[in-house]
Amino acid sequence: MRTPGLTPLRVLSPVKLQRALQLATKPTERRAEDHLENADLLQLARAALARLKADPTTPLDLRTAKALVSLAAVEPSAMDRKVISELVLRGQVLPWRHHWLLWVACHGDNPRVARELAARLGDRIAVRPKFAAKLPAWLPRGSAREIQGALDAPETVIRDHITRTDTPIWGLHDVANVRATSELGVGLARELALRGDEDWWRSMTPATVRAWASGQMPAVLSAVADRYLVELGAHASSPTTLPTSPDRALLKAWVLHHFGDPALAPGRWGALSPRAREVFEWLLVGDEISKIFQEFRQSAESDRAAYWERFLPQIRDARYYEATTTSVCMMVIGSALVIEFGRTGNACYFYQAPSIPLRAIDIPPRAIPKVFKAERLTRGTYQEVFRLGQSELRYLGSKSHIRGLWQGDFDKILVQVDAQIPAHRRYR
Repeated sequence: MRTPGLTPLRVLSPVKLQRALQLATKPTERRAEDHLENADLLQLARAALARLKADPTTPLDLRTAKALVSLAAVEPSAMDRKVISELVLRGQVLPWRHHWLLWVACHGDNPRVARELAARLGDRIAVRPKFAAKLPAWLPRGSAREIQGALDAPETVIRDHITRTDTPIWGLHDVANVRATSELGVGLARELALRGDEDWWRSMTPATVRAWASGQMPAVLSAVADRYLVELGAHASSPTTLPTSPDRALLKAWVLHHFGDPALAPGRWGALSPRAREVFEWLLVGDEISKIFQEFRQSAESDRAAYWERFLPQIRDARYYEATTTSVCMMVIGSALVIEFGRTGNACYFYQAPSIPLRAIDIPPRAIPKVFKAERLTRGTYQEVFRLGQSELRYLGSKSHIRGLWQGDFDKILVQVDAQIPAHRRYR
């Protein structure tokens, strides 16, 4: 007789009860067993791949074919993926799930194989609609021809689906159901980073996108950096015309961490566009210009800041050195290297601009006063050649700030080195 208020217990058979206890009490051991099983499967696939490379006529059973597909889904070697896809397609007719895994892993490695896989998947999905429920939402549910067309050019179809559904870029691979390290996963993320819809791109915070990109493949990381740098410099023509924003310093620090200074580590910048590199160099130069003009404004010769501000859009390189006795302010304007000093009473020197960025010239801090001052005079005359690091620069002239209208003397020198003198502030 049932007691009111009590729910009757469900009686389990001994077999089901034992299975339930195993699942409840030993999840760690079960996961370990699955891991070992997968490891054994991959080991079998690697051994089979070695045999098939040595003798392509070796028979390929269904279990080995499935193991090879699993290997293609985790191994980064494009050559191995190509060999596996050709071997599998030559022999076994795989279940649709393994055909899909093989397509995801090998798309982009071999166009002929990709087309063959697309044809097989298109036919099977069209004939067996229940497969469609297990495939990603971006894949059209229609005729075999429509499905095959989407699989032949998936980047465009997935990109449109991602932007249309407002999926953030960090959810891309889950929604597309492709591995982040696969050829398709990397290519799609790179395509979205470089050419994604503007409104969709602005819907994501830059800090979150950069955090996501930091864990992606190098090609994706480079594309995201390229996108943000080119966008920052869209309307800029020099270091001082870059827009200021709260994110600017964070972007500079992030790019510097992942790619380094292009003047010191150019090899790490090979995947970024020339424009992105130029904008980043402007970011670095802009910081040096800010330090220099802060020095000018704090100087007793306050008119120095007013004079050089006329040339701000023309400064294409700059370097600020802090020494024990004085600071050194270097600016490249036109084809001239201008050297000013922080302390008053020093002349301004003009030299031929070096062919390499000023950041790439290594000068020990303790040697700065000697380099910029002691080597200038030889028997009362200025040296014709000034050695700066490994560069030899031709001397163009020097002028003091304390002799009358020094600004007019500076203008005369700068005119000779392709600098544009603002007409409304021309000194005579």
